[in-house]
Amino acid sequence: MVITSLSNPRVKHLRELMRKGQFDSKHQVPVEGLKLIRDALQSRLVIEEVYICASRAQESGLQEILKQIRQLGIRTQLVAKRVYNAVVDTEASQGIVALVKLPRFQLSDVTGNSPFLFLAHQLQDPGNLGTLIRSAEAFGARAVLLTEKTVSPVNQKAVRASAGSLFRMPVLAGFNPHRLLDDLRQHGFKLVAATAQGGEDFRKVDYRGPTALVVGNEGSGLPKSALQQIHLRVTIPLSVNVESLNVAVASSIILSEAARQRWRSAVVVR
Repeated sequence: MVITSLSNPRVKHLRELMRKGQFDSKHQVPVEGLKLIRDALQSRLVIEEVYICASRAQESGLQEILKQIRQLGIRTQLVAKRVYNAVVDTEASQGIVALVKLPRFQLSDVTGNSPFLFLAHQLQDPGNLGTLIRSAEAFGARAVLLTEKTVSPVNQKAVRASAGSLFRMPVLAGFNPHRLLDDLRQHGFKLVAATAQGGEDFRKVDYRGPTALVVGNEGSGLPKSALQQIHLRVTIPLSVNVESLNVAVASSIILSEAARQRWRSAVVVR
């Protein structure tokens, strides 16, 4: 059976999630594209339902993943082309969307055993956030913490930019920034803020032990009230011709240095 109406309740539910970039009541999020769905399967996440554009169902790439999906007992549903195109927002869609259930985490789940955390305050660009989630996983961060008014981590652009890291990296959202920073201080975390100017050379800072790297909004950075709770500010030295770096680029550079130190320390301990 092929769904041919935009009024179908399942299509309306999927379309709303895609448009608003949010979870449903089961903590599920729509994921579009072959690579991301393969990543979700490899990450052993629960997939409740898969929607396929009916006009593309016989394509070899879709046939391959559909075989795996059906072997796992996941429900599949064909959708008419015009309905499918009204649901997805990608220009070059691959004809498949899955509802993927992401794991839930609490702050207490990610603060033990001297972790490195990444904290983003009111980022607005979903591409930046997705890239940061990917970098956080690549460089060994334990979790990504997001303050209230930050773009949703399940915004479709953020999901795509994370390139699958969202499926494995704990991402906790909706924190009051001052309460979160205070909570981390009480748990013994060193709070390190990335600033465009005026901070210590990021290469000269010790990131070992429980540490949280804090970055602010793309345009305004961190508010003064938050900076007052920070232990240390760091800056990336730049050529005189470059005023600043994109927040995702700058954060990835600092994350790389933190990973270098922490991994070297772990090798020495062993």
